[in-house]
Amino acid sequence: MTVKILSTEIAEWWDSEVQPTIDRDPSRADAAWSWPLFTAVNGWRPPPKPLPRGFAVCLEITRPGGEGASQPVALVQMVTRCPFIEEPWQGCVLVCYLSTIPRSLLAPEHWVGLVGRAGMDVAVVTALESGHSGRVMLTVGTKDSARLVAWYELRCRMSRITALGHATDLCFVHRPATALASYHDLACFRATGASDA
Repeated sequence: MTVKILSTEIAEWWDSEVQPTIDRDPSRADAAWSWPLFTAVNGWRPPPKPLPRGFAVCLEITRPGGEGASQPVALVQMVTRCPFIEEPWQGCVLVCYLSTIPRSLLAPEHWVGLVGRAGMDVAVVTALESGHSGRVMLTVGTKDSARLVAWYELRCRMSRITALGHATDLCFVHRPATALASYHDLACFRATGASDA
């Protein structure tokens, strides 16, 4: 898997080739999203300070043996240098949007179930490399499925906290210890060359 800045071309491809399949599944939190709109944040900085910095990335796979072109499998939009909700004096990476390609559009590879976690891994690595000690934050609407909430807690090792003052949102965080544990969970995947995340 490789990671690169999300281009307008890939965002438009996702919007026409992947998003319609996502939109047909009402249980998905990413239904009705517009990735061409999200690419507008790439490099965004509010003047005059350099805080925060928003960008979107694409995770791509290349079939074994180099057959065919790379295929986008996950898109992540995040903002670095945000105040961490539990310790506002500390920075974090805020994951605004994370979308994965539906399994029905991929060949049945053994690693397909790791695509979403690889997307979160990009956020953790970004938080580590940005000097945030792995702190990551995201919100999930309470209307979203219990399966998604469980996925963040169990598969991504994120902690649910009550905050934000929004009755319609749940907040999940990676603290430094859980971020490192999550990072090490995918270290073998990363080391095999399957991920540059």
